[in-house]
Parts: sequence; C-alpha cells; structure tokens
Amino acid sequence: MKRILKLLRILPKTWGWAYAFAIFGVFTWWVTYESAANLRIYVTAKARVYDLHADVPGLAILFDGRDIKEKRQVLSFYTLRFSNEGDRPITQNMYDESVAFGVAWSSGKVFPPETLEVSQKYLKDSLNPSLRDEKSIQFKKIVIDPKDYFVVRALVLHDQDIEPELSPIGKIAGIDFDKVQVADWSNRQSFWTAMKEKGYLLLLTFGVVCSFAVIIGVVGIAWLHHKLKRLEPQMNRLKNELEHATSIMKVTTDLMEDEISRIQSKVEKGNDAGVQQIG
Repeated sequence: MKRILKLLRILPKTWGWAYAFAIFGVFTWWVTYESAANLRIYVTAKARVYDLHADVPGLAILFDGRDIKEKRQVLSFYTLRFSNEGDRPITQNMYDESVAFGVAWSSGKVFPPETLEVSQKYLKDSLNPSLRDEKSIQFKKIVIDPKDYFVVRALVLHDQDIEPELSPIGKIAGIDFDKVQVADWSNRQSFWTAMKEKGYLLLLTFGVVCSFAVIIGVVGIAWLHHKLKRLEPQMNRLKNELEHATSIMKVTTDLMEDEISRIQSKVEKGNDAGVQQIG
C-alpha cells in the first residue's frame, strides 16, 4: 500500500517532465519543419494608362498608329509578383522543359514586359522576361529560393468593357499549376491559411490536444490520489485488525500445539504403565 501511495506522489512530477519534453519535441519539430516549394503569383497593381469619365467628341487616342478610343480599347499596366512561399527551393530540374514558364491573359494584346524588383541580383540577371505570344509572357526557368520573389510589369491593350483573366503557364514538379491562381495582392493568403498549408495548424491542434490529454491525466491522477488518501484511514484500520487477528491466530495455534503435546505426553505415559503391569 505504501508503495502505491509513493508512486502516486511521484506520478504528477513525472507527468510534468513528460509534458515539458513533449512541448520541447513539438517546438523542435515546428522549427525544423519544411514545407514544399510553393509558387504564388499576385497582381499587386493594375492601372489604366488613361481613364475617361465622359465621352469627348473629336478626341482621338492614338496608339501604335491606331485610334484605340474609337475601337473601345484601353491600355492597362499589370504589375505581377512571383514568389516562392514554401521552405524549399524551386530548382531548374523541376521545370518541364517542353512547356514555357510564365503567365497568360485571356484576351487583349501584351507588350514586352519589364522587371521592376527582385529579391536578389541573380534573379535580375537571369530572369529575362519576354513575349511568348501576343497574349502571354515567359521567363527563363531559373532557381527560386525560399522567400525569393520578382516583380514584373506588362502593358496590355484590351477591350475597355472586359477585364482579361490571368492564368499561369508551365509545369513545375510538385506544384499543381491548376491550383496556382493569379490572385489580387490584397487577397493574399491569410495567416491561418498559411499555417494550414505549412502544416503548422495541424501541429498547433496536436499540441492543444496533447495539452488537454496531459491536463486530464494529471487531474485524474490527482482525483485518484485524493480518493486513496480518504481511504487510507480505513485501510490502516483494516490492516491493524488483520494484524490483531493474525496475532490471535498465532496465540491460539501455540496453545493448541501445547495442548496436543500435553495430551500426547499423557498417552505415552499411560502406555508405559500398562506394559509394566503386564510384565
């Protein structure tokens, strides 16, 4: 009984150490966890070169020798940001050599793009943005390290009543281009979405569940310890009664053994006397 009580006193301390090691393990996994490469494309800005709020008679807007106002066309600058938001690099051998890498507009005519910003000089020297056809632009298949990005701008001539849609072109191993959406910069992924994609949300959930499990375990052990504490006087009384009964049984056994020895002694003496009379 004393061993059980001693064990119950030690268990909360043991659980505390186990909980500390569990937290340390979760934190280590959190720090060392690496998500796959993740290409993101954002439209950070979209602006029309001109914007008429009223029809001005006799006004012509010439571009490339044509009156685009008469054709109900407008010129828009699209600023695009490409970034690797994963924890692993996009390497050159991950690209499909048979397909170009870039972005396409659903309608309109695109003019040669320019590079506005890069996260490192290698990207500026190697990117080489160019026209693929009149509706799309392409880039060299370069290495994009984690958190690296580049920003390009392209001029697009399109119908003034239709906003062209953008879509990525190409194939990178491990990245589903059907799910790579060209999103507006203001609608970039939220903190919780990023947590979910990196697996951190699952890790956080696991940590919370483990914490609740540890708390429930400690509370259960404390409740059991309390119950056993309340039963300890009764068990001590039972132990004393058992020891008393054992002592009585021992005394009774000793008395019975003495009585049996006395009777055997009398019997032996009677037998000896009878033998002498016969003789």
